[in-house]
Amino acid sequence: MKEIKVVNMACGHCRLKIESELISAGFSIVKFDMLNDIVMIEEGDLSVRDAYKAIEKAGYLIDKTYKTKDTQIVLKILNPIEEDIESEIRSFFLGEGISDLEFNITNQTLKINETNKEIEELIELLEIIGYDVELLD
Repeated sequence: MKEIKVVNMACGHCRLKIESELISAGFSIVKFDMLNDIVMIEEGDLSVRDAYKAIEKAGYLIDKTYKTKDTQIVLKILNPIEEDIESEIRSFFLGEGISDLEFNITNQTLKINETNKEIEELIELLEIIGYDVELLD
């Protein structure tokens, strides 16, 4: 299940509004952790972006910087990645304490597993070494 942190989800009424919008959007499995403001969804054929839209339609903001320990961050690298550059990027990230990462040269993506770094910091690190990136859901 994918966890989404909702800002100011404080009561049962909030839960009902969010749950109603998510079900209307097509999500069949929706769970809540009200103490931590977390909504858990089973994505299925829908994306996290679809869930974000439904939650925002219910009138709530999403903390898009929130990530769980098992979260994978997938970044799309907009400039071409050469195979020989992959080791340079891997070494750079290793120096930053990030060792669990996977490249997909064909799709121009970099998947980072289990990091304590914020998404914005990861993007900034790639920009430092000359790559333009965007976050994929």
